[in-house]
Amino acid sequence: MVHGLPHLEEHSGVCEGCQYGKQHRDEFPKDQAMRANAPLELIHVDLCDPMRNESIVGNKYFMLLIDDFTTMTWVYFLRCPTKSLNNITPFEAYSGRKPGIAHLSIFGSLCYVLVPSELRRKLEPKSVKGVFVGYATCEKGYRIFDPISKKLFLSRDIIFDNEGSWHWKENSEQYVASLNGEGQSNGSLRIEGGEKKYAKVAQDESWLKAVQDELFMIEKNDTWELVDRPFEKPVIRVNWVYKTKLNLNGSVQKNKASLVVKGYAQKPRVDYDETYALVARLDIIKTLIALAA
Repeated sequence: MVHGLPHLEEHSGVCEGCQYGKQHRDEFPKDQAMRANAPLELIHVDLCDPMRNESIVGNKYFMLLIDDFTTMTWVYFLRCPTKSLNNITPFEAYSGRKPGIAHLSIFGSLCYVLVPSELRRKLEPKSVKGVFVGYATCEKGYRIFDPISKKLFLSRDIIFDNEGSWHWKENSEQYVASLNGEGQSNGSLRIEGGEKKYAKVAQDESWLKAVQDELFMIEKNDTWELVDRPFEKPVIRVNWVYKTKLNLNGSVQKNKASLVVKGYAQKPRVDYDETYALVARLDIIKTLIALAA
């Protein structure tokens, strides 16, 4: 129809921008799960890894068998697992068909994990980049490690980029630079720590001043009252939270230290019965004024 169009070459790799903007959930396969129609037609077998403690007769393994139709369960203790057969796998010897390996991928390869719609906003990326580190043990899915947040994800909505790899040195330097305030547009850095972290922070004059300011405000506001330690009640410990506030250009605005109580150590009905929120609601104020009038 026309001439002069540039020649477009087909790209077989994974487009990073496409995964961030268009990645979606994978469909669940239908009519692929085999269900039994009679007892002993389908048996689920699981061989447990060697246990740390042996049984009285020296067993280290146990084999679990579950009937799919009746859910009848058998457990057999073993000294050692059965050796593989000649030229075929135990799965093929039992079922008569070869096992599928389409779900296998290269360990350490780059991949994109779909972020559920409940955990992202409209204009945020639909996926995050991570490194494939293994398979789920109980669910159908993959284990993905996020080197930036240092978190491990378990998901089945994965797009693998076996041609790409994570640049550990380059990305680690960028991550450290972001923690130091370089390349940040706006935000803050929050660090929690105990005595070891306080000993390291105390060597910096700016952080030491932030700690002294926090203690001064606590004493000024009469935050607590010094009493003898009770023996019938557990003592709740405290923790220092260090936060660096940044300017719009990424420079450090100020360092702030907060001394907080580990309230999560308390147990309901043991350490407390009721909780109160010191909030003055408008209807309460109107009620008090009406009573005073």
